[in-house]
Amino acid sequence: MPNSPPPPLRLEHPITFKLTKGQQGADDQNVQVAMTLSQYCAYLIIYAPQLLPGHKGDTSCLLSAAAHEAASFLKDKGNEQGRHEAMRSMEPDQQTIFGSGIKLGKQLQDIIPDDTRRWKVIADFWSELMLYLALSDNIKGHIEQLAQGGEFITHLWALLYHAGIAKREDHHENQTEESPEHIMFSTYDLEA
Repeated sequence: MPNSPPPPLRLEHPITFKLTKGQQGADDQNVQVAMTLSQYCAYLIIYAPQLLPGHKGDTSCLLSAAAHEAASFLKDKGNEQGRHEAMRSMEPDQQTIFGSGIKLGKQLQDIIPDDTRRWKVIADFWSELMLYLALSDNIKGHIEQLAQGGEFITHLWALLYHAGIAKREDHHENQTEESPEHIMFSTYDLEA
């Protein structure tokens, strides 16, 4: 899809959700940052897709498909612990958004076994993704949001725009094969 949202919007929310389910207490600052920003992105997809890059219809359809896939997989899995166990033991189907997200989450756990370090990487990812997403081409939409008090992403957009950063660079140009950004944004297969 030429105007579809960046792949992280399709995959990273299920990954963050899956990884959080294994946390005891989940009170670490990086866990809180990752979960808050992940949930905020899901909120934007549902309630303010016009503020995100890409076509808002594509974004909503992708979220709807991922939610349907997750609900279908988890519907007979019992309580929260049962659903978490089902995701942990799942053999992911890369043909689905949910399956691809679960696979990437498992690979991330394998590559970065230390919980603290893994959550730092995930929190940093979500923070950088918010800046990437803030650079939407919908200037009118952001201005209208500011007139009403604004969304968090609109305030980020205003700060970036004021700093002279008005458009996204191609994030693939400055990456090496070993960089976390390359792994998170372009390969989706951390075993490669």
